[in-house]
Amino acid sequence: MGLPRIDEKAIRRPRLLARLDELPALTLVRGPIGSGKTTLAAQWASEARAAGHEVLWLDGTVDTPATVVEALAEVAGAVVPVGSSTEEALAGLTPRLRRLSSPLVLVIDAFDPLADELGEPLMSLLRRCRSIHAVMCVRGRHDFVWHAVAGAGYRLIAMDELAFTADELVTMASAQGIRADDQTVEEILQGTAGLAAFIRVGMQARRDETVGSWWSWGNVRDFIRDQVTAMVGADAVAAVSAVTQLGGIDIDVLRASLGPEHRQLVDAVQGLGVVERRRESDRLHLSVPPVVVEALRGTHHVDGDRYLASLQDSVIGELERLGRVMDAVDLARRAGRHEALVGLVKRHWWDIAAEDVAILAEALTEIPNELLEPRSALMRHLAELIPDRVADQQLEPIDTIPVDDDELRARAADPDATVLLDGIMIALMAARFRGERAAAREEVRRGMLMVAAMAHETQHDLPASIRRFFVQAGLMHLLDLDLTAAELAFRRGYGPDRHESPDVLRREAANKLALVSALRGDHTTTRAWLHRSDAIDPPTGWLTPNIEAPRRVAEAIMALDRLDRAEAERHMAELSATISTDELWFLELTVRAAAALLWDGGHVVLHEIQLARAERGHLMTEGTLAQAQLNAWEATLHMALGHGTRAETLLAEHGGAFRTRTVRARLLHLSGRSREALGLLASITQTPHDFTRVRAEALLLTAQVHHELGDAEVARTYLAGAAVHAELVSTFASVSRSVLDEHVEAVPALRAVLDEIDSREPVAGYPEALEVVVLTERERQLLELLPTPQSRDSIARSLFVSTNTIKTQLQALYRKLGVKTRDDVVARAYELGLLR
Repeated sequence: MGLPRIDEKAIRRPRLLARLDELPALTLVRGPIGSGKTTLAAQWASEARAAGHEVLWLDGTVDTPATVVEALAEVAGAVVPVGSSTEEALAGLTPRLRRLSSPLVLVIDAFDPLADELGEPLMSLLRRCRSIHAVMCVRGRHDFVWHAVAGAGYRLIAMDELAFTADELVTMASAQGIRADDQTVEEILQGTAGLAAFIRVGMQARRDETVGSWWSWGNVRDFIRDQVTAMVGADAVAAVSAVTQLGGIDIDVLRASLGPEHRQLVDAVQGLGVVERRRESDRLHLSVPPVVVEALRGTHHVDGDRYLASLQDSVIGELERLGRVMDAVDLARRAGRHEALVGLVKRHWWDIAAEDVAILAEALTEIPNELLEPRSALMRHLAELIPDRVADQQLEPIDTIPVDDDELRARAADPDATVLLDGIMIALMAARFRGERAAAREEVRRGMLMVAAMAHETQHDLPASIRRFFVQAGLMHLLDLDLTAAELAFRRGYGPDRHESPDVLRREAANKLALVSALRGDHTTTRAWLHRSDAIDPPTGWLTPNIEAPRRVAEAIMALDRLDRAEAERHMAELSATISTDELWFLELTVRAAAALLWDGGHVVLHEIQLARAERGHLMTEGTLAQAQLNAWEATLHMALGHGTRAETLLAEHGGAFRTRTVRARLLHLSGRSREALGLLASITQTPHDFTRVRAEALLLTAQVHHELGDAEVARTYLAGAAVHAELVSTFASVSRSVLDEHVEAVPALRAVLDEIDSREPVAGYPEALEVVVLTERERQLLELLPTPQSRDSIARSLFVSTNTIKTQLQALYRKLGVKTRDDVVARAYELGLLR
């Protein structure tokens, strides 16, 4: 297809053209309508074609995935088989495209309509074809970017770069014979957000308003209104104005708030800004440029403000219904909807404090006093917790929480001591939620010091505030991988069995104690705590997810241990609906990973673990339960899928926890390093610890290794030790069946386990052997540079070695990876996980 016509008034923008000249595998140009994406791409494509590059220009508003495939097939001199899917067709074209005699520049304007079907297959093609350089103009942030772009040599030119600079605006004005002063240029850039279309229109001064001037804000306002009117009609412009004033907009929430009858309105609003899929939530989010909001603000009809307030309240209510309390609070604060904010704080103060105690404090300062009269005990309590942030002179302020330990002990005797303890607890929760482990541990220490100094006769007398602190301290210990300390704290939060008030706090503690026991692999204790929890009525409303999620995890773990697939899937379904916003979010992934290992779905869960690592890495630091669990399961799934080298690479970085050591021992065994595996397993089986499941798995794996080495008597000894944990049926299913069958007569306890395995659905397990590619440090350094356009000589200079050394190391890579070309080395390295 020919290049589009370039506006003769468009200026050349060297800083952006130079970014495109870098020629990575993929450059995304992302911005809203009118940001100059097409003009930039067309200018660069024209210059690239003039420089001798072969340029293929396609347009997502005209072309389909099929025509894109056909265009690439024509370049490759190939024919696409009839009936091939897009993925199959591109995979089939890959060998021919890799052999192109000269580089191909592929430019796709307005790629958004093609992204869902073409995004990931095209990324796969770009990873394997270094001769293709793609430029895609998009409005949204699409899944294929996050899922597949990491290995493609990705560059992004986003709105912050597309926006006109002062120099570019001056250049554009000069080209039209206009001399622009600095103050006017600054005002224009602020008002238009640097959008090319608005700047172009604004320079076309109107005689009826701006005689003798070179700039017209009226032109810009009219242009925006005309665009909106064309999309929705004159009667709906005021409604669009109200929607844009919501600020950051979640598209799905907006649809739910407006109802299906307003679909055209939602589509119109989407056309005014940049739609992004946010990685942390996987939600479509719309950002509207401020100039658009301001231009539409004056289009309200007589009831416009009332309509806006009603819409804001509707969206706030929808966010609360979805459990997105912090988003609801944010909108209520920005919109000044104080009545809605009062309701949110009263109903969800605990959630808000756990997320960010400063936001709770600021929200309280923004609510007018008259809306809190008569002031509830809860509001007074919260105000006292954060007196320095609450501008309420009617309350008697108290000092901030003491920092000195001696002062803390002294204050423990005060009547308001529990208020101070609640303040420490909220600070603990806030630090823990942000991943600030050292600060959270310090709050636990200070809280324990204060509890020890407070006057309470026996554990019967513990007030709710102290028991609540113990539950929160226990959660900190659990996240820190200290199950023993967590259990002690949860027990104090639960109180004695003969406690006369079976409150929700006791159910929360019992559920968390059941989780601790389930993580260890102790089914008897897990069942006992679940029974205690059953004796207390479950919570209702917004508290339910945080209190019930640990119970769902424990139930799912026990079902998986029994190989009860139906029961496990039922609990996992319940879990997915309750744990997504909880601090134990990662346990859903570990439970699903365990199910995938036994049955199917490993690729999907593995991908989700990798996304979680990218998005919540600050919560997965060394020594945390999240890191230990997800690292172990990511490596385990890699092994189950035959990715031995990927597992090796991951475990080389993270291998200290007991669970991770067991996974590494299995990898050593499957890759032919059995003696080394035995040494690592001994550090687990011969060290005192209370991880029953890990011990059972280590005993069984040790037995299998000794069996394969011909040490039958030793194997039977370890099997007998593992048989004590026969309720962990899934752990026995991970061992070679021939090992269990051969020794069942000598270890009779194995018979019941085998019968249970036979009565269940067959499990997948691990391959019989794994290939692991181990590279030297020099080979790794070379491999990192191979996906780049650098020649051998250039790579040699970068690594300060000779070209002959690079040739030798490259031959070693060919041999270890079983390939014959540089392109194949790169492709194979991505497949094995040696490149990320």
